[in-house]
Amino acid sequence: MSDDEKPEGTDSEDALAAEGDDVTAGEAAADDTDAADDTAVDGDDGALLSNEEIDALLEDVDSDDVGDAPVGPARVVDLADRGGSAFKMAGLDRVNNKFILKLRQSLYAFLRHRVDITFDGSSCPTLDEYLRGCTEPTSFNAMRLDPLPGVGSVVVPSDLLFRVVDTLFGGSGAVARGESMVEFTPTELRVAHSLVDVTLSEYVRAWSEVLTINAAVHGQESNPKMVVICERTERVVVSKFTIALEGSGSGQFDILMPLAMLEPVRDALASDIQDDTDFDASPDWASDFQRELMGAETQIVARLGTVDTTVRKLGNLQVGDVLAINEPDHVDLLVEGALFLQGRYGETRGNVAVRIDTVADRVLELNPTEPTRLDLSTDSN
Repeated sequence: MSDDEKPEGTDSEDALAAEGDDVTAGEAAADDTDAADDTAVDGDDGALLSNEEIDALLEDVDSDDVGDAPVGPARVVDLADRGGSAFKMAGLDRVNNKFILKLRQSLYAFLRHRVDITFDGSSCPTLDEYLRGCTEPTSFNAMRLDPLPGVGSVVVPSDLLFRVVDTLFGGSGAVARGESMVEFTPTELRVAHSLVDVTLSEYVRAWSEVLTINAAVHGQESNPKMVVICERTERVVVSKFTIALEGSGSGQFDILMPLAMLEPVRDALASDIQDDTDFDASPDWASDFQRELMGAETQIVARLGTVDTTVRKLGNLQVGDVLAINEPDHVDLLVEGALFLQGRYGETRGNVAVRIDTVADRVLELNPTEPTRLDLSTDSN
């Protein structure tokens, strides 16, 4: 068919087809433009930043600051430690040193036996670490120190407690408690309670320059596995003290407080409470003190003899009965209940007298088993 023979509508259809092709090409061009815009946002190869932007960010980085070499030694930081690993409370040490001075006098009045007490320092282990070092039985005496939060404990090992009981009942205190005994007797528990009462009364006085506290005992426990004053993983402040009974051995007791218990006053205890340079005293205070001390009055009691008897015979004694005693080989002279001098009984110028042979440490060296207590409330000489 020739061009002249084509129907009239054919040219218009070709024009529409050409127009449609133009529209399709325009849409495709628009899609290419959007894709190009997306590529510009994502960067080359789909990255969030283009190479030019990455280079710009690295321009100011010193190559010496980047590398595999470590900056310094690794250090483990325990956020739950609460500073226990670096425990240091100079103020608490000062309180404890003041405490032993006061307790020495109170224990002498309690035991009627000369004692020496030393403060052996403080540490801050976890409760579990501390209890693993305790044997059964050990006297754990739960205490509250109001207004401080929580519960602490006065810990008296069985060895020390038995020495104290032995001394109170007239023994020398030199024999330790048998290891086979796993429970405290009622008497030992009562003595432990009395000993803790004396200890806490002086502990309260020693704390007075830091905080006014009230102490009270809230029960006893002898099994370390049953002690609950805080979580086993929490740190506790352990203040250790040694009690030495003269000529009778020694034992250690502890005052145990959770570290959280001291948190309200930790700042006050972290530094020394009083500097020695602030002590305003005369340069000659030592000589003045010695002079005044030398003028103090004291009493010497001569123990001329002892009598062994039974309780039955003692209960049957009547006024006028005579107790026969032998002339002693030596006479003990006691000062405030403590054996200080030793001599021989005799007479001079018509008066009964004692000639001094040995003094102080030499007496104990020659007679280590001699009792060194005397109740001065009696009237016997």
